Amino acid sequence: MRDILEANTHFFRDGLSKLGLHILPGTHPIVPIIVGDAVLASRFADAMLAKGADVIGFSYPVVPQGKSRIRVQVSAAHSQENLQRALHAFTEVKRHLDLWSGHAGSASVSHLSVMLAQLGEADRFSQGDFAVWGAGSTRGWCQ
Repeated sequence: MRDILEANTHFFRDGLSKLGLHILPGTHPIVPIIVGDAVLASRFADAMLAKGADVIGFSYPVVPQGKSRIRVQVSAAHSQENLQRALHAFTEVKRHLDLWSGHAGSASVSHLSVMLAQLGEADRFSQGDFAVWGAGSTRGWCQ
């Protein structure tokens, strides 16, 4: 189990880094993805939830101002397919929130509403595919 968890963690952290997301370095299966702006972290989390990944963004006073983040919990129970689907969801949300060009926070509420409508049910994960938690989350596996 430990070897599987280590392999999953490495795979997922490497995938997030390749997407250009700012993750805190390390080998721990709890992966903090630094978003910076509190509003953007909340929008990112909402968009991930719409994709079926139960993500919670959190910000000050839980973390320092300007260091808002989303935290992902990798498990040995995740398959490579689960992790790849989660990386795909991060790719889609990052694209829709216009983070490719470095315009963090540029997504308007109307842009987010359009994006959520475009995501649709077809893009949702199956129940139990992937679980992510933020600080203080009581939610677990995606719905």
